[in-house]
Amino acid sequence: MFYSKSKLALVAGLLLAVGLVISQPAMAQLPTQGQQKRQQVKVEDKELEKFVNIQQKLSPVRRKARQKMSAALKEVGLNQRSYKQIVQKMRNSKSKKDATVSKEKIKKARKASRKMQTIQKSVQKESRKIIQEEGMSPRRFQKISRAARRDPKLQKRMQKQRKKSK
Repeated sequence: MFYSKSKLALVAGLLLAVGLVISQPAMAQLPTQGQQKRQQVKVEDKELEKFVNIQQKLSPVRRKARQKMSAALKEVGLNQRSYKQIVQKMRNSKSKKDATVSKEKIKKARKASRKMQTIQKSVQKESRKIIQEEGMSPRRFQKISRAARRDPKLQKRMQKQRKKSK
């Protein structure tokens, strides 16, 4: 049995989503020097305050999503580690001959993927709502998030803002 590229892409995408939600936010790929100049993001203090407040409101949403995803994996008889291994093996195998994953495990991984996709959509919708209710666009929130991952000065400002808002 050959795995279609679209199915493998879906599973790979979900694996990435699970990793992003279950673990801490993934580090962005380091930009080249030319990209760094283009991607400098100016964040005023008021906007930073708003950003930190949004992050604090999103924290329980993400925590709940991690719990739901773990429960979805458990429900089908998998854990995060085994799920990742199965998906990785499925992605790397081109045919049934290459596959080292049983049909049963593949079935479980697909079922878990569908459940997690539903959870992920719900989290995205809820996150967008929170971000917009706080007066920021999701695009701007993402832009600041990416900048914060690579800008130590912005990270320090965020830490100060978090302490201030406690």
